[in-house]
This record gives sequence, structure tokens and C-alpha cells, in this order.
Amino acid sequence: MCCFVRCLLLIIFTQISFVATVARCDEFLSDPVNGIPLTHQQQWGDIGLNTAAAPSGATGSALQIGDRTFERGLGHHANGEIVIDLKRQFTEFQTLIGVQWQGGHKGSVIFRITVDGKVVFESIPMSDSDPAQEVQIPLTDANELRLIASDSGDGIGSDMANWAEARLIRDPQLPHFGT
Repeated sequence: MCCFVRCLLLIIFTQISFVATVARCDEFLSDPVNGIPLTHQQQWGDIGLNTAAAPSGATGSALQIGDRTFERGLGHHANGEIVIDLKRQFTEFQTLIGVQWQGGHKGSVIFRITVDGKVVFESIPMSDSDPAQEVQIPLTDANELRLIASDSGDGIGSDMANWAEARLIRDPQLPHFGT
């Protein structure tokens, strides 16, 4: 369902004037109904929509970073990247990053985010023992967002990179009528 339908429009009438407020509209990257143009590639397995990455043809397990489980997000694997065509329609990207829980001290992923070709975020190497890290990236007037998962130089074994609750905040000042 498009953002226009999901967002609430509250109109408050006063004797002098009226004020219209549009509630913030989060569009989750893992929700195919949003129609956000997204391409991806990764060195191992299949990307997970609301699940962890999985071997090709298999279904991934629940997204889990440390002791937290997430209902929404992208299960990715190093080495790989997810490319989102923003069309200058969003003001911010928000996510919680971390390595899929696999029993402790497994995986070593570096998360990197670029906006229009410029690196705007890079994590230290993370393992499945690290807690989720919150990331917020401004996107005003941006055309392209890249979410990059890299091994930290020791191969891709257990490098399941989760982009939990990954969402874009649509610019409320711009009209939007579907994809």
C-alpha cells in the first residue's frame, strides 16, 4: 500500500486558520508493496526479505542481532551490496545493523553506506556477538543509496549482514502517488 494511503492527514481547524500535519511515513525496504527500486548482489546465498540470508533456494531464519529479533529488515551477506534508487524523494535512511546470531564470535562484517557515491558511514568490524548498532543517514536531494557488506579481510564465512528495520523516510513536501 502506498505511503499516501498509510500516512494520516490531520486537519485542525481554528477560528483564524487551519493547520495540516502529515504523519511521518516510514517505508520499509523489505516491504515489496512499497515499490522502492532496489537491486542487490552478494557473494553467498539469497537475500532475505524479513529473514536472514540463506543458502540459494532455502528460506532464511528470523533476523536476529545479538539477543534481539526483528520482524522487518534485509538479510544480506558479504561481500555484497544493495542499491536503492531514491529519486530524490526521501529525507532519511534508518536501520539497525549487525551480524546474524550464529552462536557467538562468528562472522566479521564491515557495514558501509554510500550516498550518491560518497561514503557517509563505515562500521568497525562486527561479529554476531556485537549488539545492534543504530544508524541514521540524511538523504535530502539524494539519488542513490548503497548498503555495502564487506568481509573484514578474513573471508566471507558466517558474514551474514543484517539491515534490521531498514527504512526510508519520505519527504512529506513532495507529492507521491505510488511507484
